[in-house]
Amino acid sequence: MPPNVLVNITVIFLAKAGGKPNKLISNPLAIVFSKMDVLRHDLRETSPLRRPPVHAPYLDERDSQEVHTEIQRLLARWEGTRIDQIARLHYRNYRYFGVPALGETPTPDNRVSARGIRPYRVADPFMWTLAQLGAIPVKRG
Repeated sequence: MPPNVLVNITVIFLAKAGGKPNKLISNPLAIVFSKMDVLRHDLRETSPLRRPPVHAPYLDERDSQEVHTEIQRLLARWEGTRIDQIARLHYRNYRYFGVPALGETPTPDNRVSARGIRPYRVADPFMWTLAQLGAIPVKRG
């Protein structure tokens, strides 16, 4: 169960920090939801998860925040608010990401479509993490 995995990771971080339960964990936390291609039919036409990512040598903060907000909305809709509660309660800096496994839903016989594997947004969590570490710039606004 995903909330349990996040709880277990959080317990490890808290133990490393000396077990201070009231202190927010300072490590940036990227929470990545996969298989978004399977859920594409359930996304609004205007969903940021449907638009192509920004390909640039910087993190587009606005785009990243819009994806984060969309995942929060989906979590509330899918009764996954426990994940958001854990992240909000224990982490100073966290961000949600949605990535596809294949880029689109497999064919009815469970094969990759004739167009092949076409992942998108898979670099988003890495770009965000690099930005948090100061390795790449952040474009705001």
